[in-house]
Amino acid sequence: LRCEDADPLTFRNAWRLVNRVGHAVLRDVGTGAHVALLLRNQIEFFPAFYGAHAAGGVTVPLNAELRGTHLDYVITASRSKLLIIRDELFDRLDALSSLAMIEKVVVCGALPAAEAVHGVPVVGWDDWLEGTSDTPAGDLPSWSDIAVIQFTSVTTGRAKGVVLPHHFLYMAAA
Repeated sequence: LRCEDADPLTFRNAWRLVNRVGHAVLRDVGTGAHVALLLRNQIEFFPAFYGAHAAGGVTVPLNAELRGTHLDYVITASRSKLLIIRDELFDRLDALSSLAMIEKVVVCGALPAAEAVHGVPVVGWDDWLEGTSDTPAGDLPSWSDIAVIQFTSVTTGRAKGVVLPHHFLYMAAA
């Protein structure tokens, strides 16, 4: 896996990183949590996406171009407990009314000076993963378990969350 200027991830290293993310998700927000991703095409996207699944959770990829009321709405509607965000997008959080159910914000890249945003603790990606195991965090999800909540574009009104089970991901990848 190659993205931007980051070192490529081999399958083995990607699997280990997915498991570390899974353990961090379990530690901080528990099994079954919704994990929102406000990232671009970057190396952390893959382990964050599948790490939520490794913890029995649901991934909620957000459009990196969202701002203001639209971003506020999808964060609230997604019922996410954890937000993983790219450093250059972090300032968008200040404009929101709250972070709804978010319990922790994980920043990929340069850590902002703020230790919290809207009362929610902020931690860097590497610090968040520090000391986590690279062994499987739990059983693999069932084909019928919810894998992703994908929000539609907001061209006409409010975004709608489309719920996709794991078997859809398998079929889409084929």
